[in-house]
Amino acid sequence: MAKAQKTKRNGKKKAEPPTCILLCGGASSRFAPLTDKPTFKFCGKTLVEWQLDAIAKAGVGDTIVVASPANEQRIRDAVQRAGVNAKITVQKEPKGQGDAVLAGLQAAKFNSPVYITSAHEVVEPELHGMVLAEFQKGADGVIAAYRVKEYLPGGYLKLKNGKIEGIKEKPGKGAEPSDVVNMVFHSIKPSSKLSYLLKRHYSNRRVTTDDHYELALDDMFKEYEFKPAKYTGEWKPLKYPWHVLDVMQFFLSRQKPRISPKAQVSSKAVVEGAVVIEDGARVLENAVIRGPTYVGKNAVIGNGSLVLNSHVGEGSVVGFASEVTRSYIGDKCWLHNNYVGDSIVEDNVMLTYGAGTTNLRFDEAQINVNVKGEAVNTGRIKLGAIIGSGARIGSRATLGPGVKVGRNSWVAPHAFVNQDIPDNSYAEPNGAGSLSVKQNTSRQGTGRALGLGMRAPEKVK
Repeated sequence: MAKAQKTKRNGKKKAEPPTCILLCGGASSRFAPLTDKPTFKFCGKTLVEWQLDAIAKAGVGDTIVVASPANEQRIRDAVQRAGVNAKITVQKEPKGQGDAVLAGLQAAKFNSPVYITSAHEVVEPELHGMVLAEFQKGADGVIAAYRVKEYLPGGYLKLKNGKIEGIKEKPGKGAEPSDVVNMVFHSIKPSSKLSYLLKRHYSNRRVTTDDHYELALDDMFKEYEFKPAKYTGEWKPLKYPWHVLDVMQFFLSRQKPRISPKAQVSSKAVVEGAVVIEDGARVLENAVIRGPTYVGKNAVIGNGSLVLNSHVGEGSVVGFASEVTRSYIGDKCWLHNNYVGDSIVEDNVMLTYGAGTTNLRFDEAQINVNVKGEAVNTGRIKLGAIIGSGARIGSRATLGPGVKVGRNSWVAPHAFVNQDIPDNSYAEPNGAGSLSVKQNTSRQGTGRALGLGMRAPEKVK
């Protein structure tokens, strides 16, 4: 990505465009059993690609992408697909957001102005330009700010006379200094001071929390002039696995209806609303697709199937008489006579005949999901299963509301799953109304057959 030229206007040099530091590291531990937030795909592109495209249009200088050892290759592949000239640096350990920012600062030109943002905070693309335009007016820094109506466990900004005076990370309900929270869209001029402060806080053994970056910002607010860029558009942070459904709706709601001329859609199928059908996809007789819905390349929507307000990834098959409602289906998944409601199904997952998800408690209460040993309220009355890549769900098995099935785990036929299944496990009924869960030692399929076993006729009628 070429640097913008400095130009003179009214005898003054135009401010140097900031170096963009795009944060894509971290362990994504709260995102389990799903794999990696920055490289999660929506409508044919990873979040990294979506963000790089929006950032480039906003007019930054050089771009540095901070990856982790676990996702480095996926990040490199995504950057290459995006077609941008970005430098990739690796955060050696998942030591928090501050350490990722520090890795980006160390890869940037010394003391150059920086624009720091995260790949998995999804916003209207115009926000990038809004923050950068405010930065060009001469402040030492600009922080995107969002007014909330309910408590949000994030960083709250203390504002006075249009300036930022401080930040308090997760103050607790009732102790907020304002109703305005920090968003990770930050333009900062004195980047060498930020680097110094981050190093100081990481060397301070008395700091036992993971808010080193917020502590460094709080120090800078007291010394430099920082202004808020107040944002009122949609904001969809991707933190927990069920947030995939929110981000999915964000992208689906912005797509315009389009059916590729290289797709095959039967004249006996029904396609209504904002539906995108990509190259090579096939929609067979009596299938119904209602938008907003995305159908990826070479996907198959089988006879008598219903796909409503959902995402179907590349090479996936929604087989005969299946229903997919308000759900995310990744790449190379296989369904046959299944119900998938308000669920997230990652790549290379097989749901065999009659398997299904349940998405509503009998008492219609909000659904909790276990995250690292803690029951977290999703705020959702309807939430189905969260299924990691490589999982296999046996015939007529049923997955309870909000349960998680780990990566490469198998669920036996006729099982009722009302508990989370760890990665690489095999779960089967034990005859006492519960499940027996053990290590999955069976030979795992590669997924090569998925999407190939159900073929449309030469011409779809």
